[in-house]
Amino acid sequence: MERRILVESVPIWTVLLYRSQYAWPVRMTDVTPQLLLAVPCPTCGVDAGKGCLLHTGEPSPDPHIDRKLDAAEAIETEKT
Repeated sequence: MERRILVESVPIWTVLLYRSQYAWPVRMTDVTPQLLLAVPCPTCGVDAGKGCLLHTGEPSPDPHIDRKLDAAEAIETEKT
């Protein structure tokens, strides 16, 4: 007995109705490394001016995504 699965293609916006709380008009390329460090990290809890930490306590090579989004939001609210 052969089973067939019917897969229909629909536009993504009909399925994914996600509205972000972050300001998206700011491009992430506009955020410099100095601006990323100007906000505290909500993920690892480090203060502004310090680099992010991994869960092991080691320095992270990149800032956490939440910190990047908070920096972009801070830039956007500063512009208005």
